[in-house]
Amino acid sequence: MPVILFSHGFGASRFICSTLCYELASHGFLVASVEHRDTSACASYYYQSEEDCAKDKKTWVLHQFMDLSNMGPEHYKIRNAQIKLRRQECVNALNLLEEINKGTALNILPCKLPLSVFKDNLDFTNLCMMGHSFGGATSLLTLDSDPRLKMGVILDGWMFSIKNELLCIPQPLLFLNTQTFHIKSNLTALGKIIQESPRLPRTVFTVLKTNHESQTDSPTALGFWMDWFLRKLDHEKALRLQSHMVLRFLNQTTGFPKDASASDKYIAQFSSIILDGLQDFSITPRRPFTFGLSTSPSQQELKQR
Repeated sequence: MPVILFSHGFGASRFICSTLCYELASHGFLVASVEHRDTSACASYYYQSEEDCAKDKKTWVLHQFMDLSNMGPEHYKIRNAQIKLRRQECVNALNLLEEINKGTALNILPCKLPLSVFKDNLDFTNLCMMGHSFGGATSLLTLDSDPRLKMGVILDGWMFSIKNELLCIPQPLLFLNTQTFHIKSNLTALGKIIQESPRLPRTVFTVLKTNHESQTDSPTALGFWMDWFLRKLDHEKALRLQSHMVLRFLNQTTGFPKDASASDKYIAQFSSIILDGLQDFSITPRRPFTFGLSTSPSQQELKQR
């Protein structure tokens, strides 16, 4: 059973791209979706002790809002510290998956499915790292540092937190970009990785009539709240198209799933809105972007988490 590790985006959780993760799982992949505790998730929790677990006493890690209008270089320091914690969480998740495959992992959750069914059944030879937005950048940073990862899928990667990192990623990469998310600085950062060597396998597509939300499940429940005046591709079709584009890449890169003809057929229906390569649809922001007004986490707090 081939394995995919998934990293969610800013203000999200491990559930935000469930449609994509479930679709990949239905084709035979084991998809492990990490919930990050770097204060960038909408919320997460853990148990500080076995006693707390028995009492269901949760310790919450809440999203930290920041006022970016006067932060300057401090903003990058905070995001860079967050993404390095995210990378370690992905590495920890991969270590746990290897323990599960060896049959040495201890299951402390009230789950009816025994972990023993996965013993010697996980295939790490074509391990894929995947992520959306902040999770896309997390995926790139993790791919750079962990050779166990053999390929990556980057969905609207938000590159700010790693813009000063010197990355060397020889693994095959698929970049799926939406029309309205990427500003010029983000495109420049993406371009450095995509164009670092013409010999490295890079596949890049931009899908028109889509925005940052189109790659997630949120419009299904809440509707679109970004880019009101953009005539958007139907959300269900956008999610299905994304899944087929990922499946086709996995087939071309690993040979699994064995048959991608259904994906080819579905993608062909949208050929008029799928553009090759990086595309610049950016506009210059007219005012500072603000995440909120409360204080940001200190470096010590991030280290403890």
